[in-house]
Amino acid sequence: MKTIEKWRRNLARKEEAAWVRIRSQIRMAEWLRERHPDNTSWGEALTKAKNKITDTCGNTPVATLVEEVEAILTPFSKVAKTFKIHCVGHAHIDMNWMWGWPETVISTLDTFRTVLALMDEFPDFKFSQSQASVYEIARQFDPSLFEKIAQKIKEGRWEVTASHWVENDMNLASGEALVRHLLQTRSYMKKHFDLSPEDVPICWVPDSFGHAATVPNYLVQGGVNSVYMHRPGYEKQPVPEAFWWVGTDGSKVLVKNDQRVGYNSMIEPGVIFNIAKSMEENHGIKVTQIVYGVGDHGGGPTRRDLLMLKEMNSWSVYPTLVFSTTRAFFSEFEKLASDLPVLEGELNTELTGCYTTQALIKRNNRIGENRMLDVEITSALACATGTPVSLCDDFEKEFDESWQRVLFSHFHDILPGSCVRDTRLYCHGQFQTTMAFTSTATQRALRALAENVSTNFVDAGDAAPLKEEALFAVDGFGGGVGIGAVEGSFGSAHWHGLSAVRPFVVFNTTATDRTEYIEFMLWDRDVWETAAAFREERFHAVDKDGKVLKTQFTGLGHQWGHLYQRYRVRVTVPSIGYTAIAFIEGNPESSESGKDESAIFARFTTPPYHCSYMTNERLIMGMENDKISVRFNSETGRIVSFFDKVNNFEMVDPAIGIGPEYAVEHPGGHTAWSIYAARKTVMPTITTIREGLSGPFAVSVEVEYKIENSRVKFVYTLNAGETALGIDFYADWLEVGSHENGIPNLRFVVGTVLQDATPVYEIPFGELSRQIKTDREEPALRWAMLEATKEPVSLLVGNDCKYGHAVDGGAMRVNLIRSAYDPDPFPELGAHKAALLIKIVPSNMNHAAASEVGQAFNHPLFVVGTSVHEGSWPSESSFIRHKGEGIVFDCFKRAEDGKSFIFRCHNAQQKNNSPKIEFSPLLGKLADVESVDLLERPDGNTASVIEYGENWVMIDIASKSIASFRVKFE
Repeated sequence: MKTIEKWRRNLARKEEAAWVRIRSQIRMAEWLRERHPDNTSWGEALTKAKNKITDTCGNTPVATLVEEVEAILTPFSKVAKTFKIHCVGHAHIDMNWMWGWPETVISTLDTFRTVLALMDEFPDFKFSQSQASVYEIARQFDPSLFEKIAQKIKEGRWEVTASHWVENDMNLASGEALVRHLLQTRSYMKKHFDLSPEDVPICWVPDSFGHAATVPNYLVQGGVNSVYMHRPGYEKQPVPEAFWWVGTDGSKVLVKNDQRVGYNSMIEPGVIFNIAKSMEENHGIKVTQIVYGVGDHGGGPTRRDLLMLKEMNSWSVYPTLVFSTTRAFFSEFEKLASDLPVLEGELNTELTGCYTTQALIKRNNRIGENRMLDVEITSALACATGTPVSLCDDFEKEFDESWQRVLFSHFHDILPGSCVRDTRLYCHGQFQTTMAFTSTATQRALRALAENVSTNFVDAGDAAPLKEEALFAVDGFGGGVGIGAVEGSFGSAHWHGLSAVRPFVVFNTTATDRTEYIEFMLWDRDVWETAAAFREERFHAVDKDGKVLKTQFTGLGHQWGHLYQRYRVRVTVPSIGYTAIAFIEGNPESSESGKDESAIFARFTTPPYHCSYMTNERLIMGMENDKISVRFNSETGRIVSFFDKVNNFEMVDPAIGIGPEYAVEHPGGHTAWSIYAARKTVMPTITTIREGLSGPFAVSVEVEYKIENSRVKFVYTLNAGETALGIDFYADWLEVGSHENGIPNLRFVVGTVLQDATPVYEIPFGELSRQIKTDREEPALRWAMLEATKEPVSLLVGNDCKYGHAVDGGAMRVNLIRSAYDPDPFPELGAHKAALLIKIVPSNMNHAAASEVGQAFNHPLFVVGTSVHEGSWPSESSFIRHKGEGIVFDCFKRAEDGKSFIFRCHNAQQKNNSPKIEFSPLLGKLADVESVDLLERPDGNTASVIEYGENWVMIDIASKSIASFRVKFE
């Protein structure tokens, strides 16, 4: 009986397959008849075929009926076969989405083994795979498998669609990081598979959550001319399934948008019919593509897919199906695409919760990107100046692997935060490894550079000598070791204790002159229990000319056997350059007090209380400097006044103020991805407000709050001579979201009186003005601005690790923490920190200047302790600077060929720009300069060299363009 039942089931399946074959071809014929109503012979053939089915159904074997019906429909066959479907086999492999690294590795390897087995069984089958990361998994964990893949690539049966290290997020990664995707991946593919950029001309990002307006700009310069996507945002919906996408500089890429089909399709009659029908009806093109294969957790094409493809290809009234590749599809499709729609601007927004969820991952990403760029520029300066640096044995390998770790975290389910605990833990471990590399590499390069800098502008003999008479007499060499080596930074106590004068060299890795208050730590010379004299000593700082610098003592403490003192010093450091200062024991002579800057100050304006050891908690607490004043409501901790003294303008709307807001969003699904409407928004309950730094050049107010089970703290710091208020945020966050209680959300609001202001946001290699969409999250990188249209000043909000911003009228909100609860039920528990900046800027401030503010805020000045010595370099110098407005410096790095250097910038203006770039003689004589693309190949499409001399070059950059130049020194 079992054998008979099995026979019956097989017979039923065969009959059902035959009926699917008939129905599918009838459907195709009906549609063709609709498209060609004047073809009467088609109408007759279609009617005859339907009658044949009706009249003989049940009386004729199904196989015979199929033959007879297809014979009747023969007139349709020639036209039906002109429709061509490129069938692209693919496996969408998510990096650490709902699982950890081991599962990603196993899924990748098993997927590739399956694909190779199917290739042996089906000689015509071709496969396309994105992401350099998965190839590296195969190389690292199964070298023999990797070699088999390499052979299939050589045969043309395995197509590499990886132009980026992973299928990355296109909104939250920095512009330079996106370039490193191209450089790292292109190099990898050339090294292992001998593939050139022209062999992989596609950007494969079907599941990335939206796309910045400048993406075409950098893709075209990276050898990419086509994009495969699935999530083009909802701003421009309905988005065509194929279109030309034009970037802000006019660059153009051809896009296949599979938002209605998906990237994990099956080879199935209905799908094939629908995509052929859609492309012809919407665009008049009979060629299209289907990407098929089990995905997300890998898998790829199945045997059923391949058998079904071969089966359908035998149907006479159905499209022609071919085992194909994306390159073959786009090559054919581009010839037919001249009349496709043209879209401009960003393809956003998509899944706005992803701009905030998993705060630790986002913080690590920003810091990782920044510190890797610091490694690049400092090592390039050392190389260009011929400064010997003691690096690790295989620096280039460590450098590449460090970038690859940063790039891995850009995966579209990692950086956006739509992942799980194992994902976060893995990325944090990778981050720490990368930071160990950046700390040591940057420290070694800068210490070596500092040895060239003359620091003997103060005679050590004029200072107090070291004391040798005491039983415990030791010098302080070793005090402060490792202190400050956090998140890619390093300690500054190198060499101190060997001299009574304590010199430092301060380095600036950004291309603008910067005057900032920097914190220095000075260490004692004795074991801290015996260093009584150090507790009472005070120091003053002088610059290279012996001029006393604005110096503020901020505290005394001890760590690991030594005492230290902290000072804040106002230092000016030139563009991509350095300056030396020195600390000397004792107070400066009155003639050295630097009275020319006496107008610069910072102080509290809170009225003193009549009882010296008490405060009046109901007073309006305030602080001011020479340019702005700030007032707090002491009962709420909120800033109720942010006053511009220069323009006599009050920025704050007191009804909103400046400070934290807490709300709980309504529960829903996919909470990591989506932001839901909030229940009532409240101001957190203040527990403490107190004065911190007390001047004369820096003052601060510390405000602490209790939010449910959590404690948060904001430290507001005002420095003399600045129009900006620094905000340091700390939290011990214990709020947990749930389907029952909703999603706890903490944001920071800056309420202004600006009317009809235009919100402007930094995006990769540019900035973008957006229409206000009431309180809806928008992505931004290092800064966002409320650009005034009626008032004399605008407001810029900077950040060091946040991305989600929302504007409602004159108020801007920065999203700090969202306690989503799926897929990770506890994504935010623990300690948080971030830094914000609110700065009053001119209403006509150019956007390049705004980017310089954001860049400086994300690249702190590096402080390097050094010895007193006569160097071959002056005590202050700029290696590189640019002259001309509207230009944003992006990087200075060693070229990939190791024989030259790359200088990159972008034009923030809507017109051509011709800046002058100056190079210090310390770098040598400028021997050659040429315009190159992002892959560092000669290219003059967006920029050109006008002329150059021994230490300068005049360049021309097209509107909104990225410009890279190869420079050689001798």
